[in-house]
Amino acid sequence: MSATNNLDPLRAIEEVETAYRRYLRTSLRSNDPQLNRAIEEAFDRVRTPWLKGPFLEAFQNYQHGVTPNDLVREGVLSPRWLDSNGAFSIHRPLYRHQELAIRKVVTERRNVVVATGTGSGKTESFLLPIINQIFREQEQGSLGSGVRALLLYPMNALANDQLKRLRELLQDFPEVTFGRYTGDTPETRADGIEKAKNSGVELILPNEMFGRQEMRERPPHLLLTNYAMLEYLLIRPDDSPLFNVSGEHEWRYIVLDEVHSYEGTMGLEIGMLLRRLLDRVGRGPGKTQAIATSATAGGPADRKQIAAFASALFGLPFEWHDDDPARQDVIVASRETPRLPAPGPRIDLEQAVRTRNSDALLADPRVQDLLTSLWEDRLTLEEAAAKLGDAAPFELTASVVRTLSSLPDPEQRLPLLRVKYHTFARSPDGMFVCLRDHDGGPRVFLESARH
Repeated sequence: MSATNNLDPLRAIEEVETAYRRYLRTSLRSNDPQLNRAIEEAFDRVRTPWLKGPFLEAFQNYQHGVTPNDLVREGVLSPRWLDSNGAFSIHRPLYRHQELAIRKVVTERRNVVVATGTGSGKTESFLLPIINQIFREQEQGSLGSGVRALLLYPMNALANDQLKRLRELLQDFPEVTFGRYTGDTPETRADGIEKAKNSGVELILPNEMFGRQEMRERPPHLLLTNYAMLEYLLIRPDDSPLFNVSGEHEWRYIVLDEVHSYEGTMGLEIGMLLRRLLDRVGRGPGKTQAIATSATAGGPADRKQIAAFASALFGLPFEWHDDDPARQDVIVASRETPRLPAPGPRIDLEQAVRTRNSDALLADPRVQDLLTSLWEDRLTLEEAAAKLGDAAPFELTASVVRTLSSLPDPEQRLPLLRVKYHTFARSPDGMFVCLRDHDGGPRVFLESARH
């Protein structure tokens, strides 16, 4: 939940916890009055809170690079991008890591890992180079059907989210076809469209493929699926047209989203699956580009290990050399931190919030400590309150955060602070019943323990 709207996050969290406790009590009730009393007593004895948090997490302000229009003028991107009617803004600056990913994939033809945070635009980092390749084929008059890129997701929900972004991006580019092929995909286009409308999809595009039959007859340029379905596609004769290769650009890109999900045994299985795929389509090193994304792939000290992990997973080369930018295939985001005024005296925070005295608020060293800490990492509400003073109440801390979230930075370029509140709920370990306790009645435990 955002701290910039009119929602009181602390009250909302309290209401969620109350409703959750009520739900748990209701769901565990029985027809036995004695057992119900024992269940109520068990709730009173629970040591670990049902909800953990809240945690405060600030959205990161990332360094900006050039605009897509600049890349078109340089010849990195196709002029076809200029035909967008607004679904894609060619004049809005890219983040610096997006620009770097595009240059590496398009110009240098490198395999890359985009290891940046949530909300950092990882999707554009791989979609723009892939779609750009299709534009180039169209310019050359060689564009036909056939898979150009496989977008592989660990869960259908992530593939569904990607479909929404593709519909927005490709509504102005009908020559680029795309489709999701999972266990939920109907056989015919008509059934697929009906299912999409029933699930709330309003934008039905002619270049989106909704049925298995049409994807087999005319494989889409962008194929979205999950690793379990890819296993089936590789062995079923009916789906073999998806893997036919008739041009040098088909099956050119393989994208793995949330690549950190593929560790341990799962990583071994996915690695073998990708090797089977590359063998099937005859697209080995030098012919296929691999792109991986992750919001939690590690820190600056881990980049060499990340490159080695990606190389082992894909069976394709990824590099990281500290002293050679041309051989650095792990792309991370560079943050841009708003500048704060010189520290001033401590003030009455409650009064500053009430009067919206932003100058005094931003100069308070306690507030500056809170801001810089949030820009660096997430904080619990207790930790955030401690930044403002040992006795600072949670309500005052939330009010200060809300006020800061409504202010621009002193240079009027970036939002000063954008914060989300996170709270995590846990389920009971189970309900353990001793039918006859020392007093003769039942005794209930909601947490596992050894006595």
